[in-house]
Amino acid sequence: MLCRKCGEEFTPLLETAHLIQQGKLEQSCPGCKGVVRPLMAPKSAKINLLRTNRSRLHRVDWFDLEGVSTKWMALPPIFPRPGRGRARRLGRRDDNIYAFVMSTSAGRNLNTPHLVLRHNYDTFRSRGQHLVIEKVPSFYCSQTGLDRIEVRCECIERIEDTGGLEIGVYLKDGSRVVMKFKNA
Repeated sequence: MLCRKCGEEFTPLLETAHLIQQGKLEQSCPGCKGVVRPLMAPKSAKINLLRTNRSRLHRVDWFDLEGVSTKWMALPPIFPRPGRGRARRLGRRDDNIYAFVMSTSAGRNLNTPHLVLRHNYDTFRSRGQHLVIEKVPSFYCSQTGLDRIEVRCECIERIEDTGGLEIGVYLKDGSRVVMKFKNA
């Protein structure tokens, strides 16, 4: 082998040559003192902390003057869908007939409704309306009994929106409404 630092030829031990081929050791002679490269951790996925069109409102909290949450609405957690199963074979092994089970429910429970927190945050100021946040379908409120939060536009002092996943609506009486989003 040729040293990459000084260019001289050298013959390493078998174990060392194997580590050099794997890329765990640098290809350098004993005079240049082979240096072990640090192991590199895999790059983690980047978490997007900016609100986009695909962001969904998943929790709303109404805090009083002391910072205690008096009213709140939240969606239940989203569990990952199970992976697709293997295709079942019918008949003998040499028939090459495959059977797939087609279903509209895809194995999910149809008794629980698809819940959404709907809001008019983008348009309530330009239209002169109140800020309305509601849970759809409204009959489904398993934890709080609250299906609609309405904030009158006359009561709003300021809105703190940095483009992130949280929006703070501060009211004139000192309380605040915090809307939390999740990226899909």
